[in-house]
Amino acid sequence: MCGTPTDSPTFKISMREYEDMAIKVVDKISIEIKKSDGSSGR
Repeated sequence: MCGTPTDSPTFKISMREYEDMAIKVVDKISIEIKKSDGSSGR
């Protein structure tokens, strides 16, 4: 099988967000995900 592994998450962002973060295609980034306790209203 070629291409991206199926167990890798994919995040889609708008071009505006992409430009705002000043990232390029070759940049490696990390994303931190935190579980909300539900009481914050978000």
